[in-house]
Amino acid sequence: MKLLRQTYLFALFGVALFVPGQSLAKSLEQAVATAFNTNPDLKEIFHNYKASRQEQEIAEGGWYPSIDINASVGAGIQDTPESRLNTPNAQSEDIRPVTYGISLSQILFDGFFTSENVERTSFEAQSELYALQAAAENKALEVANIYLNVIRDAKLVELATKNVNSHTTIHEQIKLRTDNGLGSASDLSQATGRLARANANLITAQNNLYDSTAAYIRLVGEKPEELILPVPDKLMLPASEGLLLDKSMLNHPTVKSAIADIKAAEAQLSQNQSSFMPRVTLEVGKNYTADRANDGIERDTLRADIVMNYNLFRGWQDSALEMQNAYQIEQAKDIKMSAERQVIEGAKFSWNSYSFTDRQLEFLKLHVEQSFLTQQAYQEQFELGRRTLLDLLDTENELFEARRNFVTAETEYLHAHYRVFNAMGDLLKALRIQGDEYWRDTIEKEQVGTPQQPQQQKTTRKSASSRLERFLGIHGNDEDEG
Repeated sequence: MKLLRQTYLFALFGVALFVPGQSLAKSLEQAVATAFNTNPDLKEIFHNYKASRQEQEIAEGGWYPSIDINASVGAGIQDTPESRLNTPNAQSEDIRPVTYGISLSQILFDGFFTSENVERTSFEAQSELYALQAAAENKALEVANIYLNVIRDAKLVELATKNVNSHTTIHEQIKLRTDNGLGSASDLSQATGRLARANANLITAQNNLYDSTAAYIRLVGEKPEELILPVPDKLMLPASEGLLLDKSMLNHPTVKSAIADIKAAEAQLSQNQSSFMPRVTLEVGKNYTADRANDGIERDTLRADIVMNYNLFRGWQDSALEMQNAYQIEQAKDIKMSAERQVIEGAKFSWNSYSFTDRQLEFLKLHVEQSFLTQQAYQEQFELGRRTLLDLLDTENELFEARRNFVTAETEYLHAHYRVFNAMGDLLKALRIQGDEYWRDTIEKEQVGTPQQPQQQKTTRKSASSRLERFLGIHGNDEDEG
């Protein structure tokens, strides 16, 4: 029974509607993981994030003391009353001083500059992390789209090839009838034109497949081989558009990045307000000086000072900087509002695509079914002499267009699933790729492990077949699936 169903599905749609998993097959999850490891665009954003983390560590260094050592050696002459007394026959004396020492400087109070600087760089690093996650989500969506496009275009090439073969067979039959005087020249001309159109459609399909393959290589870094039609995790889809919008606003990394930017701008304002406060430092130093050319005079000093510096006037620079920071905060808020609108727009687009293509597929499936039944009926009627070969050509064209439209819509339907996941910021989660662990724990290795396969992927063949059978209205007992 299972074999009969699959045979019927293949005859109805004209192509294999899923690629069976093989040992060398690459799943969508694996393709995304490969792209993460090799794609330079994502690595560029990652290195930018790592640079921001280093900036945070630089800011934290302001809490620690600065310790310096110094040493010098020189030669010169000096002319002082003391030197003239020491050397009556000369106006000056030679000196060869040697100096070395160590000093420590510790900030005791800097108007909270360091603490606010650490907070600012922390929020900036957090913003870059969310930007990295958003880029990873978008890159995963891009890979998913091109992955599905390769599968779609391969199916369309197969359909176009079958269409050319059917047109060639009918064209040869019409030509034979015309050569024998049983058909008209106009029928042959019409069949020749339709065959030419079928060949043009095949060339277009092949060109599209080459283009999608090139795009796949650009993203993943290798040729697509034995791709498996993915099965999205429907349990992760929101129940309504409203829930999708709520989840997007709370969870999307682009919005989180914009919020972190606002906090960073506020910390920048607080940091620069330290200019209106005094700066207090502890300075400790020990120095040793010896003049080997001047009777071995030695000087050893140790001192500790608390130094306070309080700027009274700087040409209104600090006030202007404070106003600049205030405007930057408002700018960050505007960027957040724009990001929220973009996220809402993307969520609405993805939900519309998901809901409308779901409804569209039912009608396109019905179109394929009826076109297939019509083609079969016309073939039987032709054998009884009630239909012409041109009638068969008409049904072949109708069936080809119906199949092509269904394959295209089916791909768009799968696209829509991953667009919804992306709109929520959950695409990596839906693909069972642990994004947080990748960025935080194993990112130093710049590689990801084998992605966890979702439960639905363990039965890819059965799941895809069952879904297509639902499209066709075919039902059966579970025992028949064995």
